[in-house]
Amino acid sequence: MHIIGKVDKYPPSSIANSPNNPTGRWYERGYGTKTILGKGRKTSENFREKNGIPREIKMVLEVGNTASYAIYVQGRDRQTAFHQARGWLTLEQVAEDEVDYIEEQMQNIVDKKLEGNLMERIAIEYFDVEHNKYTYF
Repeated sequence: MHIIGKVDKYPPSSIANSPNNPTGRWYERGYGTKTILGKGRKTSENFREKNGIPREIKMVLEVGNTASYAIYVQGRDRQTAFHQARGWLTLEQVAEDEVDYIEEQMQNIVDKKLEGNLMERIAIEYFDVEHNKYTYF
């Protein structure tokens, strides 16, 4: 779906993801932390695969990520400077950029189902920052 395509877009890899990192440690997407000594910790929760939209059609759209560290990668208030510097957008930033698209799509659904103009504007409510999950309605 359109929103998931925006939310789960990884920024380009950086030195933090490279075996050439001068610290001798790097984070391999899909695996976790690795070192030049051949050690590693499989800590990745496959961030991209944790995004989702409930399958039931209703006039509420929830977008979030269930990885335990998601709040530090895309959280509104707790995104780390490390992830921000590498181009990660917060869910709030994506939502604000896409609110017109969300409104248009939801209005199209209402128009098709009820053949009427029932929505003037969709309000956005953010909640549960600890779980990095926002609701739009």
